Order: sequence, then structure tokens, then C-alpha cells
Amino acid sequence: MYNYYIVTAFLFLFTTVTFIFLFKKVKGGIGQYNLKIYGITFIGILVTLLAISPIDPTSLAPAYGILGAIIGYLFGLKDEK
Repeated sequence: MYNYYIVTAFLFLFTTVTFIFLFKKVKGGIGQYNLKIYGITFIGILVTLLAISPIDPTSLAPAYGILGAIIGYLFGLKDEK
């Protein structure tokens, strides 16, 4: 259980650094494509956090399904031009 806290702290640090890098790299506010970048990164980090959690894997199936639906929505966004 102690290792879970260490890995979670590292993941939190990694998430913070990743989003700072994204905010500095992506200029122009939250547009359609920037939303994809932020959303997919955030969902990927949530899935990683769920994967390392001590929760029973059979209980996580609905959470993975919902996160998969959100990723599908983000990948399905089309340019309206």
C-alpha cells in the first residue's frame, strides 16, 4: 500500500509538469483541438491512476467504459469548416 502512495505522488507530479508544459506550448486558449489535447492527456492520466489503484479490477470496468466513451467523443470531434 505504501508503494501505491509513492507512485500516486509521482503521477501527480508528472501530471502537473505535463499540464504546465501543455499550457505553455499551446497558445490561443481552449479551442476545439486544444480541448482534444487537454482531454486526452487528462483521461490518459486518470486511466493510469485507476490502473495502479488497489481497487478490484472487476469494479473498474464501468469506469473504464465511461472514460472510453469520453475518449471516443474527443476523437470524434470534427472541424466544422
